[in-house]
Amino acid sequence: MAFHGTTFERPEFNRMISDIEEQKINMVITKDLSRLGRDYIKTGYYIENYFPEKGVRYVSILDGVDTFLDSTNNDVTPFKAIINDMYARDISKKIKGVLREKELKGEYLGSVAPYGYKKSSIYKNKLEVDKNVSYVVKRIFELYSEGNGFQRIATILDNEKIKPPSQYLDMKHKRTTWNPKSIRAILVNEAYCR
Repeated sequence: MAFHGTTFERPEFNRMISDIEEQKINMVITKDLSRLGRDYIKTGYYIENYFPEKGVRYVSILDGVDTFLDSTNNDVTPFKAIINDMYARDISKKIKGVLREKELKGEYLGSVAPYGYKKSSIYKNKLEVDKNVSYVVKRIFELYSEGNGFQRIATILDNEKIKPPSQYLDMKHKRTTWNPKSIRAILVNEAYCR
């Protein structure tokens, strides 16, 4: 899982705070202010309150900030923190807007195509029916419409010697039998409503 500077709930940040509490470190150095955090209120709290209370020197190399020196660079730190926060929010809005626009165009945004589909080799973010296994997806919907539950459908597919998705897609952790959760995931996936 990736962690970003927009949150202070980052494992390594928490480890650093723990080390500060245990008086293992007395100096924090970051490449720039945004590496500490992009939430200007919390960033300000750590620089203006927490670090000084704990006797921790904070240095931001590219911003020229050093809390142990009397410098005008330290005076503009709150403004830089606000700009970093605004920048992170602006980028987030733009990314969400682009993704929303792609969804409205019917583009597929996942990294792996749902079982029964394959990613188009011609059109980026488009799905094509995978004729090798699309019949299995249709069979699952037919069996479900006949009143079969997830476990029963899984058993029927196993008895018919149909490879489960992980085997067909040659995934690292291959299942040898159909999982009722996989059946349910297929039945509720909106990609199959096309």
